[in-house]
Amino acid sequence: ADQALLALAQKLKLTEAGKPLIPAASSMRIGNNSCLRANLETGEIKAHGSGECTNAAQETWLVDGLNRIHNGADLSRCITSTSPIRLATCSLNAVDQVWDFSALPAIKKSGSNQCMDMEGGLLNATGNKNIILYSCGGGANQKWSKVTAATSNALLPLLHAQNLPIAQRLSVTK
Repeated sequence: ADQALLALAQKLKLTEAGKPLIPAASSMRIGNNSCLRANLETGEIKAHGSGECTNAAQETWLVDGLNRIHNGADLSRCITSTSPIRLATCSLNAVDQVWDFSALPAIKKSGSNQCMDMEGGLLNATGNKNIILYSCGGGANQKWSKVTAATSNALLPLLHAQNLPIAQRLSVTK
């Protein structure tokens, strides 16, 4: 069954031979190498100083073919453009989960001139700060790095939350 699913995904051009069904998530960094971390219990997303970053799954992110940013610890949850930004269940109809990567290193709320911004400027090696939406200005607190804009992944937005673990398992074991 696993091989049949992989073959179907390749035939539909949802993935390429030799590539995982779902690419690996990676960290997103801002300013002086602060990381973006999600709290899966509360939905809070904060920037943490570089000395506190652990590369845990809650600090990894993946962009899908609809420009939604999924958390690596729970791919069924996406960054939502409230202010401060929060983690919410991904929805195909949620326009507040769609981001614009055309101005990288800035990440803009789709259809607006508001950017993901580390509230109050940059962090030292420790501490944490909210991530808010703020008018795009090009400051270091709006410059993101290591963003994996794997927007060619057409499969991720099509999968229901209950099927994500299967796709992740196939991505590792194939």
